[in-house]
Amino acid sequence: MSTEETQEVEATETTEVVEQKKTLDQLSQEELVDYVKTLRTENAKHRTAKQAKEAELEEFRAWKESQKSEIEKANERAETAEKDRLTLLRENAALAAGLDDDLTEFVTGSTREEIRASAMKLAGKTTPTKKVGASDVFAGNRGEPVNSGPKDTKTLANDYMAALIWGQRN
Repeated sequence: MSTEETQEVEATETTEVVEQKKTLDQLSQEELVDYVKTLRTENAKHRTAKQAKEAELEEFRAWKESQKSEIEKANERAETAEKDRLTLLRENAALAAGLDDDLTEFVTGSTREEIRASAMKLAGKTTPTKKVGASDVFAGNRGEPVNSGPKDTKTLANDYMAALIWGQRN
């Protein structure tokens, strides 16, 4: 289409609008009422179509929200399952390394190998503590008694009381 043809089409459209305004001014009362009725009918059609589209859009949004909820629920279940799996791996690694139950919380890692390495490292740093018995009270560095302790507790108690009474200390 050339520029002259384009200008003619634009001019024709403009004159139609002007002519329509002239005709609207020149319409009789009955013709105006009919014209208004047709406009209202068109408007009603557009309104019902818009309401149908809005209802369809609302249904889609509700469906999308329900799908989103299902996805979120699935993600939450997956996260819970992963946490439970890691907890079981930590407990198994701690048991395999010979750690006590209260030390399981210090085992770290996110993979099976990391958890095993952490448990073994923790087991290497913790040595089982020896329970202190009556014979170990006077023990030296190697767990052997430095001396056998007092031979006669009665004599030791008498000497202690005498020192308190007379102020003599050894």
